[in-house]
Amino acid sequence: MAEKDKGPVIGLSWQPKLVDVLFVPPNDPIKLNKLLKSQRKDTLGKDWFDMPASTITPELKRDLQLLKLRSAIDPKRHYKRGDSKSKELPKYFQVGTVVESATDFYSGRLTKKERKVTIADELLYDQTFSAYRKRRD
Repeated sequence: MAEKDKGPVIGLSWQPKLVDVLFVPPNDPIKLNKLLKSQRKDTLGKDWFDMPASTITPELKRDLQLLKLRSAIDPKRHYKRGDSKSKELPKYFQVGTVVESATDFYSGRLTKKERKVTIADELLYDQTFSAYRKRRD
């Protein structure tokens, strides 16, 4: 009776799951916390709007590596050093699409032929980048 009065542990509520018609929750609060943590989803938290951990595909991995090496792509731009030294890729991230405004008109937009699915594809087909790469090598 005294354990029911304690309430939820670490702000989580326990919901029983029936296994073979009878399931008894563990009496140990440490085991109960481990059970509740294993049932919780892997998100960044409420402050980040519960952003889920993304699955990393080979295309996304290549794009994230290119973003880390962005200072080598454009010789005229300089970026903060940041975490470019770390080898690991971020666990939580989101991928979006850039939508050009109507005010950009033709000068600032990419044509349909120039638009590619990934950053790596865009860099491979970019003429100025390929000329810079040849000049640098």
